[in-house]
Amino acid sequence: MANALTLVEGVIRPSLTAELDSFRAANHRVSSYYLNLRPPSEANGEAARIALKNALARERERIDQLEDARPAVRHALHRDWELVSTWCLP
Repeated sequence: MANALTLVEGVIRPSLTAELDSFRAANHRVSSYYLNLRPPSEANGEAARIALKNALARERERIDQLEDARPAVRHALHRDWELVSTWCLP
């Protein structure tokens, strides 16, 4: 379980996101969140906040639906999700 949130700012290629998303480690789970915090100029702040909130809700649902995760692993993933949510949606 993460005790802190590591924030790495930079540009990430779509191909790298797909590669990281496909990463699977036997008997381990990895929490990675890739957020575009610079919405298109035509999007207003409230619309961007709602979209982010919805994306985080979908990720929480994915964690909740993990059938093969031990309770400790699921707890750690929930804690990571909470750290990201707290940082993104103050």
